[in-house]
Amino acid sequence: MPSSFCPENLVKIQMQGSKLEKLWEGIHSLTGLKEMDLSESRNLKEIPDLSMATSLETLNLACSSLVELPSFIQHLKTE
Repeated sequence: MPSSFCPENLVKIQMQGSKLEKLWEGIHSLTGLKEMDLSESRNLKEIPDLSMATSLETLNLACSSLVELPSFIQHLKTE
């Protein structure tokens, strides 16, 4: 994403099959983010820190290229 990108107002990220390697740098207050779908993003190496995404309900990372999962993943609730 461009360096001027401001993700704070995002509610839904739907980028299946994207060619991005990463979305953005740093930690952002993503309190409105409810859904993130990055499935089939084969170039995706890392995901941003979503520890401040307190409203996150759905996270789809069905892609095989992630190098590692960030530590915030362990605090997410599963259904």
